[in-house]
Amino acid sequence: MILGFSMGGLVARQALRPTADNVTMPPVPLLIGIANPWGGSMEVRTGARLAFAADSWRQFVDGSEFITRLFDDPLPTKTAVHMIYGLGGDDEFLPGPDDGMLGEQTMARAEARAEAASVTVVPDATHTSIISDDAAICKVTELLAGVLAEQGRDAGATTEAGR
Repeated sequence: MILGFSMGGLVARQALRPTADNVTMPPVPLLIGIANPWGGSMEVRTGARLAFAADSWRQFVDGSEFITRLFDDPLPTKTAVHMIYGLGGDDEFLPGPDDGMLGEQTMARAEARAEAASVTVVPDATHTSIISDDAAICKVTELLAGVLAEQGRDAGATTEAGR
């Protein structure tokens, strides 16, 4: 199971993609993305222009090759993806609803929504408060409990078959 907050969700998704080198990742049944900039970040664009900005920042700018190609390859079919994001921000520089750091248009990118088994929007949570928001924590707990219960059922079936 992987829980990826903000840019961490993009890094996790990239790591789970099939690679040209045929590197096989162990099965990951659950990827929970919280406040992920699936469409890139307009906010990062400003920092990426600085001479001392790390290359990783430039990769997360909206419209970058990394962001554009992020959904080129599907995730393994055994990986269930769930999205959680807040809309409790009020950033005057972001178009539409936002979490104070990211606009809904980037967190709810069409390809990400299509891939997701569920999308949970926490209306009052900001980009930073969502990690301690009760509704978000309850959703994460519910998702983790579901996977653990499924793994327990699978382990029980394996044990019964082995007898």
